[in-house]
Amino acid sequence: MLTITAAVNDQAREGVEAEHGLSLILRRGRWLALVDLGAGRTTAQNLVRFGVDFAEVDDVFFSHGHYDHTGGLAPLAGRLKKARFWHGPDFTRRRWRVEPDLTRQIGMPEPCRAAWDALAPERLREVGAPITHPFGGGEILLTGPIPRRSTETPGGPFFLDSCGTRPDTIDDEIALAIPLRGGGALLVTGCCHAGLINTLEYCRSLGLTITAVLGGLHLNRAGGDRLRRTADYLNGSPVERLILTHCTGAEAGAFLAREFRGETFAALAGDTLEF
Repeated sequence: MLTITAAVNDQAREGVEAEHGLSLILRRGRWLALVDLGAGRTTAQNLVRFGVDFAEVDDVFFSHGHYDHTGGLAPLAGRLKKARFWHGPDFTRRRWRVEPDLTRQIGMPEPCRAAWDALAPERLREVGAPITHPFGGGEILLTGPIPRRSTETPGGPFFLDSCGTRPDTIDDEIALAIPLRGGGALLVTGCCHAGLINTLEYCRSLGLTITAVLGGLHLNRAGGDRLRRTADYLNGSPVERLILTHCTGAEAGAFLAREFRGETFAALAGDTLEF
């Protein structure tokens, strides 16, 4: 049985601290992995709260290089003694959010960048194309970069320079597809900056039948047309279950709960799901 615990998320159960970020704990048999490391303020304490022995973590999968997914690395790098770190190409590039009244860096924080540079190179695994990786008696698929073929946008004013002249499509983003016992596969996303339609279409092109989606969908700035296209696509797909976290957005989550024919569940930090 695979269990996934939301250790860091924007909303949390009573007694668990929330923060804007995401970190998931994956367990199957003796295999222990993390997807993303939150923004860093609560990551270590929440992972300990949910029983993670850092020395026993086998894999850390970074969905992409934003601070709210990488910020826990600096305090944890020395404690994750055997973990392999999986990431997309150019994962550590510097990134900005540029708006009329605010410009700020949103890539990997500098202390985390220094911790990353200090890791042994053989522990770093760049995922430039789809690959499979063993986990707890099965195989997980890492998508590698996801082609952008629909009109979906990355979901915000993201740039590769502080002047806002080089748009960032966040093309280092990867996702995980985990086979389920009853058939089909679970798609695990960080923010789904590639767009859910693009991501599911790419999985389909790889021969995967995605029946459940867990993670952030970055629809918090999506307009009605995009939400409608997303719901219509889902209703014509094999997806039966949406488990929403992080950057999906409350309004988008409510829309999908009304319009998606399957089950929609908003997960909070502290929730554990079984597959």
